[in-house]
Amino acid sequence: MADFQKKIDALLDLYLNGHSDEEVQKAAKLTEELFKEANSAEGTVQLYKFLPAALTTPFIGKVLDIERDQLPGAGVANAVQASLPSIAFTSKEEKRRTLLALHECFMKQGKTVDAQMALVDLLSEFEEGEKADGYDLEELAVKALTGHMRSGMGMEQESVSWQFETVLGLPAVVALQKSKSQEHKDLLTFVMDFALGKCAEFTAFASKNKELVEGKWGLDIAALTTKIRLLALCSLCNELDTVDYAKIGAKLGIPEAEVELHVIDAMSAGLINGKIDAMSRTVHVKTAHCPLINDKTWVELGDKLLQWYTQVSTLVTTLDDVRIQQVKEDRESERIEANSRAK
Repeated sequence: MADFQKKIDALLDLYLNGHSDEEVQKAAKLTEELFKEANSAEGTVQLYKFLPAALTTPFIGKVLDIERDQLPGAGVANAVQASLPSIAFTSKEEKRRTLLALHECFMKQGKTVDAQMALVDLLSEFEEGEKADGYDLEELAVKALTGHMRSGMGMEQESVSWQFETVLGLPAVVALQKSKSQEHKDLLTFVMDFALGKCAEFTAFASKNKELVEGKWGLDIAALTTKIRLLALCSLCNELDTVDYAKIGAKLGIPEAEVELHVIDAMSAGLINGKIDAMSRTVHVKTAHCPLINDKTWVELGDKLLQWYTQVSTLVTTLDDVRIQQVKEDRESERIEANSRAK
């Protein structure tokens, strides 16, 4: 124990006062020795928490594995997730392994939202077409899709579950289009249809493949049906400034009598900003949530910005003309008044 403490003291002295490459390497070697000599799971976690973060980065995965399998209340996973942006990983692989361990640790603890965030971060570290030795990217992509859908079941959920491009835009997820597994292709199409608010397609597939959707994918069709109707409403409100109840009912596949309740739900969830006109049975839309920002969305946004720019430019030109005319009239009035005084 005395030797262990001496090594810690020597390591801290090197960390605080060492600057040469040789001293940095020596500090790294001492840190590795200390983690090897830690004689218990508790001791390893305590060592990790005690030493400066700059020294312990290579051992994050090991400590997360301990928290996952032996010490679920250690609190390391939460601390790592909070500090991820500032961690100086020594390699891309080290970061990937840490994110995978973080995902698995959160899954074991039942923290599905945090686990999903770590998984998306992990998959974002892989580029299109990149070989990934040691990782089953296709299975991880499937987990990311089903995890995102599960986090979106029901109304009480994280706001990120209403947004889809962070998951659907991942190279590993996009690659499912070319998967040899028809089931994986179907899952991608299913989630894409859901994000776009395609109620008819969603209902048809879910009805025909209930065992797959609810059994294997672990999704609640009833809960997702409620949500996709709100996404469909958002899609419609992004296209039109004023929407009548008949169009909403047709889009959502519901009776007109239920339309107002769905609009109120969407407004309560912060998905739509607008006003209900019960007399004319219409909804006047100011803004609406866009669940999937794709190429088409950017084109539409560009068109709207161009329209707005044109309108503003016309207004500015008109105001300039009015101002110039006013200046001319003021000067003419001053000239006439000056002539009158001279006479």
